[in-house]
Amino acid sequence: MRGSLHRCFASLDLPADLQMAILAAQRTIGQRVKGLRLTKPENLHLTLKFLGEIDVNQLDAVAARLNAVDWPAATLSVGLTGAFAPSIAWVSIDGADVIQKCVDKALAGMFDPEDRFMGHVTIGRARRLTKVSIRDIEDVLPLPLSASASFISLQESTLTRAGPQYRVIKKYGIAEAC
Repeated sequence: MRGSLHRCFASLDLPADLQMAILAAQRTIGQRVKGLRLTKPENLHLTLKFLGEIDVNQLDAVAARLNAVDWPAATLSVGLTGAFAPSIAWVSIDGADVIQKCVDKALAGMFDPEDRFMGHVTIGRARRLTKVSIRDIEDVLPLPLSASASFISLQESTLTRAGPQYRVIKKYGIAEAC
């Protein structure tokens, strides 16, 4: 196992209230857009940084660097729905940028910083979204909820025919908002 590679990413765990709002929007969009494969509820997350395939030494270094961060408090809010053409439906999450910048800073020298971070949760995938289905996705307005972020996770992703399987490697607590 020492020589094997691990497909990893850092993610922001979703507070329960936000996850419920995202699931409600996902259900509505799933009813409107035929052929959209919905993300399983247990797989909903906000990717802060995709690390790619890394070896166990890099994984240990990433875990240690993330462990040394004094994570700032952050209030997250559910934003808009949209699509990345041609195939991904998402719900945006506002307020995650401050945490994402901390991830970039902690992993400086190991990974390039994110140029265009856009906090979002992938809620479904399709072979190809049409202009009409993208409009149907964008017309859904999730409940405007806010909540404090609580945890960051370092996760491993294994791709299978049934979809990705995620395994939490380590969790990191976030400071309470004042």
